[in-house]
Amino acid sequence: MTDVIDRRRLAALLALAAVLIGCGIGLKDPWPSDEPRFALVAWEMVESGEWFFPRRGGELYPDKPPMYMWSQAVVLKLTGSLRLSHTLPSLIYGLITVLLVFDLGRRIWDTRTANAAVLLLLTAPQFVLEARAGQIDAMVTAWIALGVYGFLRHILLGPAPGWLLIGFAACGFGIITKGVGFLPLLMLLLLLPLRRQPLAGRVGGYGLAGFGVMLLAACCWLVPMLWLVSSAGDPAYDAYRDNILMQQTAERYARPSHHFKPPWYFFTNVIPALWLPVFLLLPGLVPYWWKQLRKPEPVTVLLLGWAALVLLFFSLSPAKRGVYILPALPWVCLAAAPALPGLLQNRWARTVGWLVPLTLGLLLTAAAAWLSFGDPERAAELAERYGLSLPATLALAGTGILIAVGLLRRYPGGPFLGMMGALWLTMGLWVYPRLDAVKSGRELLLKVEEELSAETPLALVDFKEQTILQSRRPTTNFGFLMPVEDQAKAAVNWLATNPEGKVLLQEKDLIYCFGSGKAVDLGVAHRREWRLVGQENVSCSLSEVASAAAIKQYQIAAVQDR
Repeated sequence: MTDVIDRRRLAALLALAAVLIGCGIGLKDPWPSDEPRFALVAWEMVESGEWFFPRRGGELYPDKPPMYMWSQAVVLKLTGSLRLSHTLPSLIYGLITVLLVFDLGRRIWDTRTANAAVLLLLTAPQFVLEARAGQIDAMVTAWIALGVYGFLRHILLGPAPGWLLIGFAACGFGIITKGVGFLPLLMLLLLLPLRRQPLAGRVGGYGLAGFGVMLLAACCWLVPMLWLVSSAGDPAYDAYRDNILMQQTAERYARPSHHFKPPWYFFTNVIPALWLPVFLLLPGLVPYWWKQLRKPEPVTVLLLGWAALVLLFFSLSPAKRGVYILPALPWVCLAAAPALPGLLQNRWARTVGWLVPLTLGLLLTAAAAWLSFGDPERAAELAERYGLSLPATLALAGTGILIAVGLLRRYPGGPFLGMMGALWLTMGLWVYPRLDAVKSGRELLLKVEEELSAETPLALVDFKEQTILQSRRPTTNFGFLMPVEDQAKAAVNWLATNPEGKVLLQEKDLIYCFGSGKAVDLGVAHRREWRLVGQENVSCSLSEVASAAAIKQYQIAAVQDR
């Protein structure tokens, strides 16, 4: 009977997660900055049939292994829908993470604690945001979650060497998804302070076998990739191998080129906003955790200690993005779950649980009224620019939150969950479809179509992935990695053989050989001014651009017509 109840509760939680994460899937195209990149790579896999070496606009893409793009390409192949394929895999990986957190919480404590852990996770903005995004982080988080799950099934609930080896295998598959997939291994460091504790399973000799399994899992991609590169005898493939094995892993961690943030960035800029409601509960959680750690209680030591090591690992790198610490969030929620029922009996926690949603709902509703009656010109300007009525959006979200507070006020934590549900439903079903034309780049490419005849060839300079994805016609480009000045020179050579063709580029790039005549103004998209130029705008002679004649050209079929 208990197993039946557990399955029913798990099914209900997975259904809730599917609604919160999945609302809006299929209603928008990929949005910058990362979604169009992965979607384009997946589309090119299906279009070209070359699945092993990712390509972006025809050019080899060495930034990430192909694991995540494979999952997108499989969904694209099955459904034929770019809108579904770029986000559906992330939803699936998010549900896998929910399942792992629930099952481990149920096994270590009970179903009530498992429920609490999942609800904390589903009300955390960062988790839902990434699980509904068409980018790689939901997948690597699921692999890391499986690694943590496998280790803890053995260490706390074992001995279960099979699960330990599955944990090691998950690390291997995580590594070939994104280099940080090894993070579950940090848990092995925590076994040192627990060596005198009566753990259910010891790693011992299984560790050597585990590292072998991890290597074997990673070699599922590494060995064929290295063999194919050596067989190709092509410098481009050699550069791909060197880039993905070195520059995108250790070198990117130690000597990054962007995303520079101070060591305290995660604690001041990410956790307070994106790890709600756990952050709001810290006044009650910290004393509880401190009591558990003083025992020391192995579950709390392993869950919180591992999360702390993840935070430390990323804090030591000069480059930081909020999404880097996402893999730690599910396990912080699980560590907090046993304390949640007691905390929600405290007056301050219950007050925060309904006061925060009530305040936000009132503020959003008041802002909607002010924009409608106090500054209608500003509201009209935003509606014209983005195709979205901001007063209506704020009123919809605010009203939804207030209704949720009213309906769920008697349930501890209910108003907070209702607030997040109202926000996600508003975003997925109302905001995303209305912003899509602007955010996806579709509006820009529709303007291009208005300017060109059906037979006019189109080339791209200093472009973005969404430019190719949204194009209604075949395009030519000269590579993402080529310096912009060389791309422009190559475009001049291309126009010499395609005199009726046009080139789409940014306004700032007109200085490179396109300073003659007046370019067609296409307006602003993605905070950049875009122009359309032709042979009449060329200001460089062919002798001046002769050095660009050897630059490769990549012809890409129209994506939106498929």
